[in-house]
Amino acid sequence: MKKLYALKNLLFLSLFITLTSCGDDEEYIKVSPVQLDLSAVPYAKLSDYKFFEGDMKDQQPAYKVLPYDLNSALFTDYAHKKRFVWMPDGATATFTADSEILNFPVGTVLIKTFYYDNVQPANTTRIIETRLLIKRQTSGYLPITSGMKTKPKRYSTLKAAIPMYRGARTVL
Repeated sequence: MKKLYALKNLLFLSLFITLTSCGDDEEYIKVSPVQLDLSAVPYAKLSDYKFFEGDMKDQQPAYKVLPYDLNSALFTDYAHKKRFVWMPDGATATFTADSEILNFPVGTVLIKTFYYDNVQPANTTRIIETRLLIKRQTSGYLPITSGMKTKPKRYSTLKAAIPMYRGARTVL
């Protein structure tokens, strides 16, 4: 009898805990992993920006890093391009007219990766470089390029340790 009573109490207690711990009183808010400090850029490695999840070679955008494409892209020696944009929380871009470019808020990052598909002999994707345009408060955009200044190495051996370099000073 005591075992049955203890078993009923244990069952009731576990049912009570299960029902009360599954409440909806706390709302889960997903947050972008990207943390950009404009006074600290450029970061040493592309992975330090946290724009991508998983393997860098897959270029899977993190939460709030949005892919986009252009209506008329320029030819780049048969290389493909992946384009992404990230804006700080609560920020929005503004559209003024068809003949004007979008007005992005300070802290916006435009990301463009050049890559080749079906590279032989392994029939793989080879990333050539990733470029970042970071909009700053006073001096417009800061162009940064990931990749090697010397002979390119295989991307799979570089992984997330690709160094970042400042690019040309004039953009647009």
